[in-house]
Amino acid sequence: MTTRAHQSLWREYESITHSHNNFAIQHIQSVEDIYPIFRELFKKGRQQQNSA
Repeated sequence: MTTRAHQSLWREYESITHSHNNFAIQHIQSVEDIYPIFRELFKKGRQQQNSA
């Protein structure tokens, strides 16, 4: 489980997500989170949904 505070790189990524709609990040708390988050991030049609 990742219980550490976000580091400066994470904060930089967060600032990029506000200015670029094709950039996405997700917090992974456990190994079991990896596949579902990847599946959501790379889901077909995701970009069209976020643009609407």
